[in-house]
Amino acid sequence: ELIPSTIPVEAIFALIDSEETGSITATDLWHFVQACHCPLQFSGIFALIREVQNSRGHDRNRRAAQLSLRELAVLLRRQGVPEHHILEDCTSDEEARGALCALRCTEACPGCGARIQRDADSTSCPNVACSFCGKAFQCFTVADVVNKRVDNSELPPYVQQSVCQVLKATADASEEMEGLRKQLVLGYTNRIVDDTFYALSEGKNFMTYIDLRRALGRWRLQPSDPELRLLWHRYAPRKKEITLATFAQQLQPTFGRV
Repeated sequence: ELIPSTIPVEAIFALIDSEETGSITATDLWHFVQACHCPLQFSGIFALIREVQNSRGHDRNRRAAQLSLRELAVLLRRQGVPEHHILEDCTSDEEARGALCALRCTEACPGCGARIQRDADSTSCPNVACSFCGKAFQCFTVADVVNKRVDNSELPPYVQQSVCQVLKATADASEEMEGLRKQLVLGYTNRIVDDTFYALSEGKNFMTYIDLRRALGRWRLQPSDPELRLLWHRYAPRKKEITLATFAQQLQPTFGRV
C-alpha cells in the first residue's frame, strides 16, 4: 500500500485544503500536485473528481468539482481496509470524522464487532469484557487517545509523493473510462446497455454476483477473483444485486451531469 495506514487521512485532507474551506477544489489539487512536481493536468483532476463522485451515487451531499474528506478518504484507502469500509456509507464529513475517530480510538470486539476502548492504562490488566455480547478479550486502546488531534500531523515528503502517485493513477484511469463511455454512447444504439444488462442477468430485472461471473465465463472472460470483486464493487458496493438503472449510470459519461 503506497500510503501507510498510520498516516491519518484527515492530515492529508488538511494539507491539500490549504485555505481551510472544508473541501478540496480542483485548484487545491492542482497546487498540491504542482508542488510535488507531478504532471497532472486540470482535465485529469476534473475527471478524477467526477469519477469518485460517480462511484458514490448514494451521497447526495456531494459538491461539483470539489472533494470532501469522505471522498478523499475512500479514494486514498483501498477497498477492503477498515477506513474504506466505514466511510463508504458516510454522507457528511462530520459523520466521517466521527467514524474515523471511533476506528482509530477503539478496538473491535472479536465476538460481535462492537467498538471498545478502555478508560485507563491497560499495562497491568488488558482483559476486558464486551458490554454488548460479553466476549472477553484483550484491549489496549485507552480513551485519552480520542483527544489527540490528527489534522495537523506532519506528512513526510515520501507520503506526499505517494498521494500524488495515487491521484495521478486515478486521474489517468478516470480519463480513460470517460473516453470509453463517450465511445459507447456515440458508437452504439440506445439499446446496447439494456441488451447487455439482460444478457448478463439472463433476462432478470436484477443481476447478482453469480450472474456476472457466469456470464463472463460464457464469454470466455476470466478475471481473477480480486478483479471480479472490484468490478462488482464498482456497480454494487455492499449490495447483493445490480439494477438496470445502476448499471446504466456507470456507463454514461460523467461530464455534464448535475
